[in-house]
This record gives sequence, C-alpha cells and structure tokens, in this order.
Amino acid sequence: MPGDDTPPPPPPRIDITSPYYLGPHDRPDDFITPTRLRGENYDEWAGDIQTALEARRKFVFLDGTITTPSSPCTQTDWNTIHAMLISWLMNTIDPEVKSTLSKYKDAKRLWDTLKMRFAVVNGPRIQQLKSSIARCEQSKAMTVASYFGKLTALWEELNNHEPLITCSCCDKCTAGIEHEKHRDTARLHEFLMGLYTDFYASTRTNILSQDPLPTLDRAYQLITQDERIRTSTQVPDVQPPDVVGFALRTNQGKPKPGASENKSDRAAMLCSHCKKTGHLVSSCFELKGFPEWWPNPSKRGKAGTKGRGQARANATVAGSTSQPNNADIAATSSQMFTADQWKAIAGFIGNTKVPDDRLNGEFDNALWIVDTGASRHVTCCDKWLFDTQPISNCPVVFRMAKLFMPQRKARFDYHQKSFLLMCYLFLIYVAI
Repeated sequence: MPGDDTPPPPPPRIDITSPYYLGPHDRPDDFITPTRLRGENYDEWAGDIQTALEARRKFVFLDGTITTPSSPCTQTDWNTIHAMLISWLMNTIDPEVKSTLSKYKDAKRLWDTLKMRFAVVNGPRIQQLKSSIARCEQSKAMTVASYFGKLTALWEELNNHEPLITCSCCDKCTAGIEHEKHRDTARLHEFLMGLYTDFYASTRTNILSQDPLPTLDRAYQLITQDERIRTSTQVPDVQPPDVVGFALRTNQGKPKPGASENKSDRAAMLCSHCKKTGHLVSSCFELKGFPEWWPNPSKRGKAGTKGRGQARANATVAGSTSQPNNADIAATSSQMFTADQWKAIAGFIGNTKVPDDRLNGEFDNALWIVDTGASRHVTCCDKWLFDTQPISNCPVVFRMAKLFMPQRKARFDYHQKSFLLMCYLFLIYVAI
C-alpha cells in the first residue's frame, strides 16, 4: 500500500565457523601464548603465535589469505577483528620491545614489521644447527626418549629456517611431497647413526636392511621396544652396603698369600698347630716363619714362636709389696717411647689443663681400672671382624698405689716416681 514503510531486513549473522566470527570468549586482554617476544627468540614466538591464531581461525588475516572484508563481514566487523588481533600480539611482546613499536591499526602490517625486524635469515645459525645434529649422539646413560627429544628440538628449529618446498604451479605438483620424503629419510639416518652402538647395533642393522625403509616413527618404536627388553633382562649392579666397618691395614701394597681364596673355604680351615682358622698347618707362619709384610717387625722371619698369647696390659696388683726393678722400668720405658717422644708427651701434658669432671666415680683402692674404650680395630661391633679369638679377662691396673697411699711404707727413688707420674698423666691425657 502507498505510504507503508517496510523495515530493512536484519544484517546477516556471521557463522560461528567463519574466521570473521568473534565470540564472547574472545577478549582483548587475553594472553594467547605464554611466550614473549624479546627480539632474539622471534622464531619461537612466531611459531607459538601461529599455532594459537590457527586454533581461533584468525591466522588467515596475518598470512595474507584474507585482505579485504567480504559479506557478511562489514567494515565495522573488520576493524573489530584487527583491533582484537593487535591486542593479542601486543600482549605477547616484551615491554622493552613494545616501546620501540608504533601504533598500528592493521594486524598484518604489525606482523610484517615484526618479521622484517627480527626474523633475520641467519646462515651461521643454520650451519650450527646442522653441525649439532651431526654430532648429536646417545650416551650410555641416556634413554632413547631423551635422545630423540633432543634431536627433534634441533630438527624443528632447522625447519623454521629451512621450510619445506611449496609449489603452486598446478594441482598435480608433487615437489613438496617429494621434498618431505627426502627430509624424513635424512632424519631417519641421523636418528639411527646417533644411537649407542653397544646397545642397538643389531637393531639398527635390521632396520637399515629393510626395503623400503620404515618411517621415523616406526624406527623409534622398534628401538624403544629393544630398550625395554634390554632393561628388563639386565642384572642390576650390586650396591655395597651403606654401613661399613673400618679395617686397619698394616700391609698395604703387599698381597697376603691366599687372598684370592674364597672366605667361606678359608673359614672352614683349622690349623692343628696354633688352633686358628683360615689356614692349615702346612702354611702356618709359626712353623714356616713370618713374612716380611707381617705387622709385628719383631716376628718377621722367625718361626717356632707361640704367636698371639694372652693379652696383657701392664697388669699388677695395686697392693703388691714388691718393689719394681729399675732395669725393668727403664727397659719398659725404652720399648714404649723414645727420648724425643717422652719429651713431646711431657710438653703436651704440661700445656693441657685436666678437667675436673674426668675420672669421677667409685674407685676400688685395691684395684684401680681405667677403661678408655679405645681399640685398635676402631669398631666396637665384632661382626665387622674376622678370625677373632676369645681371650681371658685381664684387668688393667697401675703399680702406683704406694705413690698415692702414704700410709704404706715404701721407698721410691726420684726416677721411679717421675716415670710413674708421667705414665699416669699420659693416660689421663689419652682419656680426655
């Protein structure tokens, strides 16, 4: 009817699968990738940006596929999309790099500027990557997965500098496919040649003998299967125990006879002469003579001695009335220490203050025993020792009762008292 105004039709809606579509989840403050452009990492940053934008169907605005808006996209929608893309790109750029950039309204111009400024073709870097791939080898302790991951990282970086050949001469052109096949074959050889030879030599030979050659993924699968079988059948190394005892070796550098024999076999041996285990009467040192590496120098080369007797440690009854012989004391002192050693001991004792809390407790006036707990075996646990023999109890006492008991009438000359007093002070110093 004349004069009847018909409202215009509503604008067509943009489909959700269209690259022009922006949903409620698309916000300008989004960080589409955690990688930040710092200048020297452009290749890594550009790869992450491309992956993130392709997931949103927006990378076509940066690579030049879509250069102008088309229906149902209007100019307003076009400006909104580019503003959103610029915001996403700027959010992933380091503030120091961002300060050197101008304001852009077209996302493709910003992308091309960053590529021109930072994506410099680096010939030495390509040479370095190829050299690193050639030298990349698996060590004995490295797993196949770690070795393959290291190679893959080098391959991907090299692929960014040398991408595959693309040809658009016709629909049937196979140049790109053939280039990809040659690249995969080269990677297969690089992977196999870098494997640890002692472990995978036979498997590598079997793979290379196949015609046609398997893919890189198939070769990796075969190698990992070989690794699982080898590690499952491998005998683990026997680790030494955490707790070990100290051993006192007095014959270092001199092998003992029979040292290579089994300990269990030696433990079953019993000498009929000295009644000790570990050897037979035919090899008894008490009959044949002690070797030159024997710890006790006085027994070396001698035979017919009884060997180890009862352990005595200057034991004397405290209440003994017999007076010590001066010759015996002098002989004993000369055997124990030299004159210089006695002088050093006297100097140590003279400069050392004896604490009052030492040697406290109940003492037997008739039998005075001081046990410092020291042992030449360093350990108090007998399970770390072998060839042990029981000995009779022997108290360790001192012939000094008369010196500290003035009620006893006994005469000691000056030299005897000095010697005994020095022994007493030395034992107190050792106990400290």
